[in-house]
Amino acid sequence: MFSLNEAITRWKNKTLSYGKCSDEDLDELESHLLEHFEELRDSGLSEEEAFSQAITRMGAPEDVSREFSKIPQTLRIKNIKTKKTNIVSRLEGLSTELKNSFGMGAFVGVPYFLLIYFGQMFGPMDLIGSVGTAFGCSFGVAMCSYVLTRKKAPDGALKT
Repeated sequence: MFSLNEAITRWKNKTLSYGKCSDEDLDELESHLLEHFEELRDSGLSEEEAFSQAITRMGAPEDVSREFSKIPQTLRIKNIKTKKTNIVSRLEGLSTELKNSFGMGAFVGVPYFLLIYFGQMFGPMDLIGSVGTAFGCSFGVAMCSYVLTRKKAPDGALKT
């Protein structure tokens, strides 16, 4: 019977046997492996098949170890922590505003396209012209909506 914990331990030991990855690197790789595993398992594969395909996606342990050896240790840890922090902080602050702006653009753009193409507001217009004009309008609305809904800091400056 397949045991995920035993399979992960074997994979980690095999990757460590090449001597190029630190424990921190291996923990990072394991988290990526588990993300792939969960995605594949949720798609309907058995645990064993999902784990096998997740390893295939990640690459052979010797290849992964070799690639990690090309990057100095200090850069790996620093970049991983910095990238996660920057990406997460930016997405958390913009998520609702961007969703609302996109929705506003779609809310205006789709009817505008229908009016232009089928209603012939500005005389005969082909499909490409109608799509381009509607996209330009909806993009403008989305950007205006985004700019107007950005949150301001207590001192009046815009948050980035």
